[in-house]
Amino acid sequence: MRLASIYWLFLGLVLIGLAILRQRTHRKTAIQFSNTQLLSRLKHQRTQWISKLVTMLRYIILILIVITLARPQDILLQRESQTEGVDIMMVLDVSGSMAAEDFKPDNRLEVAKNTILSFIKKRESDRIGLVVFGGDSYVQCPPTLDYRALSQLLSSVTLNMAGEGTAIGMAISTGLSRLSRSHSKSKVMVLLTDGENTRGAITPERAARMAQQLGVRIYTIGVGRKGGVDIMLPTGQVQHMDVDEDSLIEIASITNGQFFRAHNEKDLIEIYEKIDRLEKSTINRHKIQEYKEFFPWLLGLILSLIILELVLANLFLVVVP
Repeated sequence: MRLASIYWLFLGLVLIGLAILRQRTHRKTAIQFSNTQLLSRLKHQRTQWISKLVTMLRYIILILIVITLARPQDILLQRESQTEGVDIMMVLDVSGSMAAEDFKPDNRLEVAKNTILSFIKKRESDRIGLVVFGGDSYVQCPPTLDYRALSQLLSSVTLNMAGEGTAIGMAISTGLSRLSRSHSKSKVMVLLTDGENTRGAITPERAARMAQQLGVRIYTIGVGRKGGVDIMLPTGQVQHMDVDEDSLIEIASITNGQFFRAHNEKDLIEIYEKIDRLEKSTINRHKIQEYKEFFPWLLGLILSLIILELVLANLFLVVVP
């Protein structure tokens, strides 16, 4: 609760003081009747009570008018606005090779999802989106400040939901299609994969050049133990898979980003923590408050009391000249 125009209270105190002074001094020292015995018959206890009530109502009305002019308000909504932060697009490999369980106690994809969730929780004013890719790529979540919705969409990601293969170049291009609409001064992409580019019409190098032109910095993360792992394909064949470090290093270099290699869960957590520190945005907070005005209710109360005072003063009291 607050008073938006508190200076009216001081004026109100002056008015109330003048009203009390007038009430005490405005009394006639003589009457127009030589004999007041007949007037005493008009005296009635109810009349005296009503007379005092009318006087009290007038003071209450005056006080309420002063309070209304002071504009009492209640805080309806209080929030903080924040300056625009970094626009971040998370690009996540969901190909079949991410099922490898060298990131105990879970597979690569689940560990990556949990680590990204922890990364999201640390951000405050950044719009974060999600692209998933395999043989194809698509936007799972556009850049948003709704971290709850983003986290739910990330949790729903499953293996092979974007087809077989690894289209790194197409995944970068898909992410850029969203970041290109951003007006943020800082645009970042975090690409996580465990393989090499095997699909797509756009090569990783070409996609990186496109990102460079758009001012998008790409952090690349290669996951998997050194030397790679053997993956069982849906056809029953075993294929050896390893991270194409050279390609990921080139992507990061072209876009002024950085390449990281995660051999286990601990490495991956540390990498996202480092990226979190590198991409901290300066946040300027501005408090915004919305107020509820009591003026309409007070005005209605004042009008009701004025009507009551007029009724009592003119219908129930006898005014002697």
